[in-house]
Amino acid sequence: MTDERRTVAGGGGSEVAVHVRRDRRLKKSARWQRQPDGSILLRIPHRLPQRDVQPLLDDITAQLKDQQARAERRTDADLQARAE
Repeated sequence: MTDERRTVAGGGGSEVAVHVRRDRRLKKSARWQRQPDGSILLRIPHRLPQRDVQPLLDDITAQLKDQQARAERRTDADLQARAE
């Protein structure tokens, strides 16, 4: 399997490496997961057209930004304030 390497904007404004891997086992949906090195592995169906990859990367970018926004709202100070 060959990996295609791309980059997307991460949550904190940093660039995140994305490895796009075509997977013959997938038929309709794409899967993505974070790797221990901080990159993202995006597995897509083998027959997915190239034009459909960019919208998937845009969705991942939006999800990363949402996760970063949630992480910024959840701080130890907020937790302490709720506990008191």
